[in-house]
This record gives sequence, structure tokens and C-alpha cells, in this order.
Amino acid sequence: MNIRKWSFLDTVFLDSGCWIIPNKRLDRHTSVGYSGRIDYLHRLSYELCVGLIPEGLWVLHRCDNPPCFNPEHLFLGTRRDNMRDASYKGRLHGRSLSTHCMRGHPLTPDNIIYNNGRHCKVCKYELNKKYRKAARNAKYQRL
Repeated sequence: MNIRKWSFLDTVFLDSGCWIIPNKRLDRHTSVGYSGRIDYLHRLSYELCVGLIPEGLWVLHRCDNPPCFNPEHLFLGTRRDNMRDASYKGRLHGRSLSTHCMRGHPLTPDNIIYNNGRHCKVCKYELNKKYRKAARNAKYQRL
């Protein structure tokens, strides 16, 4: 891999192997102008280092770091592949394929509430308990 190819960019090479441009939002993809067009840097990196991107395919990140443009961290997939990958890694709001909730409780059939989505019963119980306690305290403070 020829790292010098990217010397025109003020690139930072992280210990994780990610290549990023500093002073950009680290939660977003980086856009650049190249050959009269504007595109995401990770797509440009893939095209320059690996090859053309077939129509209908997306360039996905193995590292889950949107501003990274290291071609070794990139692979091709469909939108469906991207959503499945995000779901498995717990990056989707619904967390539909997660095996544990955000607080670490197992999402087994007996610990799930289906109410406008999939929720952990233990977390819901703890939240309701906290709410009832706060409401009770507020009631006593008014008296």
C-alpha cells in the first residue's frame, strides 16, 4: 500500500490502522473533490487502491470508523449488507439482532417486551421503579 499517495491530505494514521483527516467531524464520512467531482473519501480511496465500485454496491467499513479511508478497512456490499453489519455491531437504533441490551441484560424471549419496538424487561422495570420513586418524592414535597 502506497501511503505517500495520500500525502496531499493532512492524514493522521491511528494505532488502529485507520487513516483520518484531523479537524473534521469524527462521526461522519469525509467529502473531497477529485477529478471534477465531489465524493466521499472512503469511496475515492477504494477506487484508487482497489478498483471501480460496481453500480448498486456500497463501500463499507470493517473498522466502524466513518472518516477512515484506509483501503484495507474497506469492503464492498449492498445496502442490506450495511444494515445487517450495523445491526450485528449494535449501531442501529432498533438493535434488532443484539443478544444483550445496552446495560448488558440478555435479550431472551422471557426478558423482552414488544411495545413500539423490542425492549428489555429488566431495564423497563428499573426505569418504571425510578419514575415511581421520583413521582412519590415530588408528591410528598408538594404537601
